Amino acid sequence: MINQLKSVADLNKLYESAKAKQAVVEAKTQVKVHLGSCGIASGADKVLAAFNRELDVLKLHETTRGEKVEPLDNIVVQKAACIGLCGIEPTVTVLVPGQEKVIYFSVDDAKVKRIVKEHLIQGKPIKQWMLDLKAPRMALQEIRVLHNQDLDPMDIEQYISRGGYLALAKVLTQMKPEDVWKK
Repeated sequence: MINQLKSVADLNKLYESAKAKQAVVEAKTQVKVHLGSCGIASGADKVLAAFNRELDVLKLHETTRGEKVEPLDNIVVQKAACIGLCGIEPTVTVLVPGQEKVIYFSVDDAKVKRIVKEHLIQGKPIKQWMLDLKAPRMALQEIRVLHNQDLDPMDIEQYISRGGYLALAKVLTQMKPEDVWKK
């Protein structure tokens, strides 16, 4: 829960704190399940639960057998916003630090098991389910409105960590009305 902000200084402190928290998350492998309305209608909420369940089972297995599956400590499953690919939902983005992002499409329970085993644990993305980000329909897109699609829309701190509301603070404290509407 965020305390009420009473000044731009409070916003700046929150921004720095949120940015630091987000940096810790971004240093890990992130599994982002896109939960726009079309994704949820296609079963994305079940996919989110399947990722959490599959990783919990692996963690339990490693604990009871005394084994250590190193990548498990560095995997974070998160909710994310609409990605704008309604026809191929549910979609899941996997971000591994230092590697290109991977977007899987039409994900279901069976695919979750393989994605966890092969991509997250063994480090081998499953090409047959990956969206080709270099294909013209993707490469030629200029994303303007959905540039925060990888954030959880219910977590305002994630948005603030990207500078959300800093422009509003500038408008309210440093600009004249005519400067706002001219630009």
